[in-house]
Amino acid sequence: MLKKLIKIALASLFSAGLLVFFTAPKVRAPVHPKWVLNLETLLKESRVKAFLDVIAYAEGTLHINGYNTLYGGQVFYGYSDHPRKVLTYMSRRQLLKSSAAGRYQILQRTWDMWAPKLCLKNFGPESQDKLALALIRQMGALYDVVEGRFELAIKKVSPIWASLPGASYNQPMLSLKDLKYLYHKRLQAYKK
Repeated sequence: MLKKLIKIALASLFSAGLLVFFTAPKVRAPVHPKWVLNLETLLKESRVKAFLDVIAYAEGTLHINGYNTLYGGQVFYGYSDHPRKVLTYMSRRQLLKSSAAGRYQILQRTWDMWAPKLCLKNFGPESQDKLALALIRQMGALYDVVEGRFELAIKKVSPIWASLPGASYNQPMLSLKDLKYLYHKRLQAYKK
């Protein structure tokens, strides 16, 4: 039933021109209030939840304070807005600065661009989940996630998340094998 609902939602988005499949990372897809509502539906799907867990794991935020984690592991409090803190850490003998925050390590500039488009009122867990899903959609990987094409989806979203295999950032990455194992474990847990 849920799978059928998701397919109908995706088909209606595609036919309305609101869902575009592409891989260019800088293309800005239009967002419509109807699409925001469909995000809530998609966030209930087990494959989507498992995929988001994999991103959180890769970013080091698959834990109780994941939605409150700043780049480098510090914790922030309050969800009224993105924390807007730029932190500097040493990685691979190189100083890295980042405003990344939350479960999906969302950059301040990404939040500022997408929050109004998605009608996000705060930086709470639900808003972070919706934004992560919108970024997955922007990279043309949403249908792959929904259909369980894990490796293809990871490849498409790796330009966004530094710790995913294939990312072009000068940061440590996790192996596809490890992430796929976690994905299947989380998927089994959500299907129970």
